[in-house]
Formats: sequence, structure tokens, C-alpha cells
Amino acid sequence: MITIDIVITIFLAIFFILGFRKGIISEIFTFLGFFIAIIGAMSLTHYLIQKLHIAPGTGIGPYVAYFIVFIAIFIIVSMAGRLIEKIIKVVQLNLFNRIGGGILGLFKVIFLVSLIFWLSSQVKFIPSTKLEQSVYYKPFRQIAPKTIAFTTNHLYIAKNLIGNIEHFFNSKMKENQE
Repeated sequence: MITIDIVITIFLAIFFILGFRKGIISEIFTFLGFFIAIIGAMSLTHYLIQKLHIAPGTGIGPYVAYFIVFIAIFIIVSMAGRLIEKIIKVVQLNLFNRIGGGILGLFKVIFLVSLIFWLSSQVKFIPSTKLEQSVYYKPFRQIAPKTIAFTTNHLYIAKNLIGNIEHFFNSKMKENQE
């Protein structure tokens, strides 16, 4: 086992424990909350800018508005998750919730490691000889690219998400420059 494998093993254990402690409902709603908040903030920021009478090109105003909308949506989704989690505890499904959370925590770190492997194979910030020696490289390397390809091909909202985020912030930067 090389250093990369030891670090990955530590992260696998940490994310499993964190997921186990939080439970699958909390893990899912945290994950969904992040993406719903990004999409919602892009859609609703201009309304907040209008309500607060922030003029285009006024420095950080549009970014603050985006951040406010993002945080508000994230909190609302998280609160919904906590409510559902309380219902699950009442119904005596807490052990399944925790085990599912641990498994989802593992999937998150596996995806992150796969993403790092994928980016490293493109940018070469980890030598390819080190990657090939890793126990985790072969089983994990295709997870992120295949997941991203599947998501962008099958989920309408995800198709243009990255492009929409770049466009949103580029347009705000142009407004600030004018």
C-alpha cells in the first residue's frame, strides 16, 4: 500500500463514520440541498437584486444576493430533511437510516477520489506511476467520468448546469466591469 492508498483508506473510514452519524436522509438532503440551492440561486438572484434595488455593476451586490438566495434555499432543504429524519426516528427506522448514511458517505468519498484520479490523469498533478501503483486507482478511476456522463445525459437540469453557472458569474463580472 502506498501513501495515496493510506490517505484514501483514512478518508473512506472518516466519510463512512460521518455518514453513519448523520444518516442517509441527512446525507441525501445535504447533497440535494447543494444542487437545488445552486439552481435556485441562479434562477432567483435577479428577483432579489430587483427587490433590493441593486444596480448592475455595483461591485459585490449581485454576488451577495446570490449567496443570500443560495443559503436560504440550502437551509430550507436541510430543514425538510431534518423533519423527514425525525419522522423516520419515530417509525423506528433509525438503524437503517444510519447504515444507509454510512454507505452514502462511502459513495461520496469514492466519487471524490475518482474525480481526483480523473483530473490527475488529465492534468498530471499525481505522477501516473504513482496512480498505477494505487490499489484504488483501477476500481475507482472510471466512476466519476461515467457518473458525470450519465447525469448530463439523463437529467435535464444537469445538462447545462456547469455552463449556466459559468454564464451567470461571467455576466455578473461583465456587469461589474461596465
